[in-house]
Amino acid sequence: AIGHENDRPLLDEVADLRASTPTDAAKRVVPDVAADLAEIDQLRARGRQIVTTAITNQIDRIRQLASRPVMASPLAYLERHENDLANLAYRGSTFVDSLVHQTTDRLHGIIGKLRTLSPQKTLDRGYAIVRNAAGVVVTSTTSVSTGDPLTLRVADGDIATTVN
Repeated sequence: AIGHENDRPLLDEVADLRASTPTDAAKRVVPDVAADLAEIDQLRARGRQIVTTAITNQIDRIRQLASRPVMASPLAYLERHENDLANLAYRGSTFVDSLVHQTTDRLHGIIGKLRTLSPQKTLDRGYAIVRNAAGVVVTSTTSVSTGDPLTLRVADGDIATTVN
């Protein structure tokens, strides 16, 4: 069996994910902004639906209570159930606050991801974007020749240079 084993880089043994090509790796690393925005919209719609349902349920409960004979003396009824009403108001308020905080935290997380993956952040870490005279990004040494003018985009501006 010597010589018949597949070669596997050691990095494949410790990597969280394995990508077969650089393009596949980029797709796995960069978040799908459209999907994240769609999920945010879905969470908002779900939150609205939950709040609307809770409000509708409370309105129905109030209508049911109003139709009871005990409502001939509303003050007596309110005095007996004052704690229940305060508790429901507190729970409703707490629920809405919790939903708003969860959605806000999720939005902050997505914004953080977008900022981390921004091209400017990459440039800030010391990388550069190399463009030829036509403005096309240079990705290989085979696409340039000695004497070709290049522009290097770094974090704080552009650098004009020539291939040696």
